[in-house]
Amino acid sequence: YAILSKTGISTVPDSKITGDIAVSPIARGAMTGFSFTMGGATGELSESVQVTGTSYAANSIQTGVPADLTTAVSDMQTAYTDAAGRANSDGARINLGAGLLGGDFGGSTAPLTPGVYTFGTDVSINGDIVFDGGENDVFIIQMTGSLHQFASVSLINGAKAENIFWQVAGHVDVACGKHMEGILLVKTHATFKTKSTLNGRVLS
Repeated sequence: YAILSKTGISTVPDSKITGDIAVSPIARGAMTGFSFTMGGATGELSESVQVTGTSYAANSIQTGVPADLTTAVSDMQTAYTDAAGRANSDGARINLGAGLLGGDFGGSTAPLTPGVYTFGTDVSINGDIVFDGGENDVFIIQMTGSLHQFASVSLINGAKAENIFWQVAGHVDVACGKHMEGILLVKTHATFKTKSTLNGRVLS
C-alpha cells in the first residue's frame, strides 16, 4: 500500500497518490476528501481521480479484503516494532546533531550513510539532507519523538527509498513544497502540506 492507516486518511484536492490506499480496522467513512466513485461489477471497490490505484477499507464487501487488511495491519505493526528494536550501529549515530539534521541551526550536514540512527528526541530536518548508499543498503532512523521536516531529502549513489525506514513514535509533519524519501512507520499521524511530496509509503 502507498498509504495504510488504522484511523483514517484525509486529503484536500488536488492531491495525487500513486498506489493503493487502505484503512483498517476503521471503515471507509474515515477516508475523506477523495470524491470516490464506486467501481467493479458490484460496486465493491472505490476509485478516485486523486488515486492511481484502488482504495480498500475494513468494511469492503469484496471477498477476502477485510481479512487481507487485518493481515496487512498486523504486518505493519510488526515492521514498526522491528524497526524500533534494531540496535544502533555505533555511538556516532545516537542523537546525531542533537536531533537537528541539515545545515541550518547547527545541525549535522554530513550525508547519512547506511545503518541504524537513534534519536531520543524529536527530529527536525532544517536543511536539505542526503542518503548516500548502494541499492541494497538499509537505513533505519528511530525516534521517540516526532519528525518535523522543513527541507528536502534526496538520494545518491543508488540508495533506494524502499530501503529507508523512518520509525516515528510521535507524528510526522512535512512542510509546504518539501520532498521526503522512504517508508514512514508512524505511530500517530503524518501530515503532508501543500505541494509537498513523498517517494515511499505512509504506514500509520
